[in-house]
Amino acid sequence: MRLPVSFDEAAYFGKEYRGDLIITHGVIYYFPHTNTTLERGRKNTPGALDGVTALMGPAGEAIHLGLVFYRAAAGLWRRLRGPTINRPRLKSEGLWAVGASSREMQARLDTYVALRRREASRLVAYELTLPKPMRFPSAEMRGVSVRLGELKFETEFDRHDFTVGLRRGRLLREALREGGFIV
Repeated sequence: MRLPVSFDEAAYFGKEYRGDLIITHGVIYYFPHTNTTLERGRKNTPGALDGVTALMGPAGEAIHLGLVFYRAAAGLWRRLRGPTINRPRLKSEGLWAVGASSREMQARLDTYVALRRREASRLVAYELTLPKPMRFPSAEMRGVSVRLGELKFETEFDRHDFTVGLRRGRLLREALREGGFIV
C-alpha cells in the first residue's frame, strides 16, 4: 500500500468527533471536522420551520414533509455511500496533494498543525468546540492495536481511539504496517 492514506470520516474519542485520519511513514495525523454530539443534539431539537409550517397551513405542512424526506434521503445516501479513503476535507484547503510522497505530505501537514495549535481557542462551552489537529509520531505511541476497524494506542498523557469501520479495517491494518506502526 502506498502512503500517505487518508481515512475520511474516522470517529474519535468514543465517536464524539469525526474527521480525517491520515497515515504517513512514522506519523499519524487527525483533523477533526464534526462534533457528532452537537450534531445529534441539533437533529433532535425542533427546527425553526416548525413555527412557520403552523402559520402557512397546508403549504407549510408540504414544505415540512419535503424537508423530512430530504433529510431521510441525505442520511440514507451517507450510509449507502459509506466512508471513503483519500478524499479528506483538507483537499479544499489545498493541503492534500494527490501523488505526494509521505515526506512531502508530512511537511505540509506539520506546518498546518503548528499554525492551528498557535491559534487562540474560541471562548465557547467545551462541548461545542472541536479538538485542534493532532500529530502522533510512532516514537511517542505505545500499545498500538487494531481490531475490528478500530485503532487504539496510548501517548504520554492520553489514550486515543479511532474508528474507521469494518469495511476499511483491513486497509487500516495495511497502512499501519506500511507506516511502521505495527508488525
